[in-house]
Amino acid sequence: MKMKSLASRFVGIGGLAAFLALGTGVAQANIVTTLSGAVNVAGGSQWTYDVTIDALQTGSNPPGAFFTLYDFGLQTLFGTTGSLTTAWIYSLQAFSTPASLVTPTDTALLNAHFDLGVGFSIPGPMDLGTFTLFSPFSAPGVPCNPAVCRVVNFDGQATLGASGLPQGNIGFTFAPVPGPILGAGLPGLLAACGGLLALARRRRQKFA
Repeated sequence: MKMKSLASRFVGIGGLAAFLALGTGVAQANIVTTLSGAVNVAGGSQWTYDVTIDALQTGSNPPGAFFTLYDFGLQTLFGTTGSLTTAWIYSLQAFSTPASLVTPTDTALLNAHFDLGVGFSIPGPMDLGTFTLFSPFSAPGVPCNPAVCRVVNFDGQATLGASGLPQGNIGFTFAPVPGPILGAGLPGLLAACGGLLALARRRRQKFA
């Protein structure tokens, strides 16, 4: 019940991001990732995001559709709903290939990435479902805004109408503010940082 009460306070953030993207002429927001709620739990917090696809887009594989939540940080996928459970494949990435013609900010913090499974086709408009990430950092306890949460990019790629051409989009949402890992103390924090550095090193070696 607490999650639902908090979730109602976050409605519209993704829509605002889409409006801002349209207003600046950067890209049309067609696959939108919206923070719908964040709640503290034992050892950290759970962050739930809702994902929608609009009427102009069709997610299909081939040619391949995906979306990414950038720089969420340390995470464990806690759960999914809707087609995100049946048709999309989650992966944890140190760096991600951006959607067509967009340039999201992508630092060494970990991304949550979803690819549409082979053989699936999902026409918009549709609510694709939700995904919930566990973070070892605390939630703010109040509705997210730039003063208490980090502003991060999301992007997505699908097919534009019947053209068969890939269409990328970009927008903004919120993520946890890194801090001491709840219940882990300094040793846990150092171990987590070491894991991030190792992922970044492997990424650099891959493209060397």
